[in-house]
Amino acid sequence: MADEARAMLDALMGSDRDAELPSGMAVNTSNEVTWERKKRKRSCFDRDIDPLFCAWGIDVYELFKNTKSDTMVGVNNAIVDEEAHNEFKSLPKHEQERL
Repeated sequence: MADEARAMLDALMGSDRDAELPSGMAVNTSNEVTWERKKRKRSCFDRDIDPLFCAWGIDVYELFKNTKSDTMVGVNNAIVDEEAHNEFKSLPKHEQERL
């Protein structure tokens, strides 16, 4: 039950919802807090990033969605991040092969 609630909150608010607020968080004169939080920058070295998307730039789970192969491929539990893909492309060749 708690895992389902956690997954729902992650989908709605992002997985970094419990992160500390930045020190430069501003308060308006009307005492309203501005929610300009910086999202944590993801790296291609993070374990929760989809390695196939980092290498190829294509989400294979999205590619096979609504096909006969959809049941075999399943659901992507990893995070697809374009910035992580760009970081991977900028790495030297020997670093790319290591990942």
